[in-house]
Amino acid sequence: MPITTTILDHRQDEPGDLKEWAPYSRYRLVEVTWKKMLAAGVILGWGSGSAPPPGRVYNTECNCSHGVQGEMFPIFVKWGASPLYTLRMATTVNAEIIHKQDSLGSIEKGKFADMIAVTGDPLTDITEMQRIKFVMKGGAVVRNDLAAGMMMSSK
Repeated sequence: MPITTTILDHRQDEPGDLKEWAPYSRYRLVEVTWKKMLAAGVILGWGSGSAPPPGRVYNTECNCSHGVQGEMFPIFVKWGASPLYTLRMATTVNAEIIHKQDSLGSIEKGKFADMIAVTGDPLTDITEMQRIKFVMKGGAVVRNDLAAGMMMSSK
C-alpha cells in the first residue's frame, strides 16, 4: 500500500505542538514514521503539503500553500531518501499510485507532462528543486528565467 506524506503543515505547526507536547510534535512523529516506512520498503509518494488555512497561505488564489512544495525535497533527503528517489516520488511514483503511469509521470511520447528546469544538478544538490527557472504547463511556457540569463550571457 503506497503512502503520500504531507509534511509542510506539520512543520509549520511544530512550535505550537512543542509548547503543548514537548519534546513531541506531529512533525517529529511523522519523521520517525516516514523513516521506518522508507526502511521497510513502503512505496512513498509525494503529498501536496499545501493544507488550507489555518496553515500558511502562500497562494491567495487557492487560499493554500501551493507553490512551496520544493521545500519538501531536502527534508525527504535529510530523512534518508536519495535525491533520485525524491524526484521519482513527485513524478513516476505518484503516477503509479494513481494508476496513470501510461499517461503521466515521465517525459515520453504520448504522455502528458508539465515540465520544469533548474540550472544545477538536483542529484548532487536537491535544493536546486527550490530554484525553478523554467515552467511549461500544458505545452505553454509560463515561466522562463533561463532565456533572460542566456541573453545576458551571450552579450
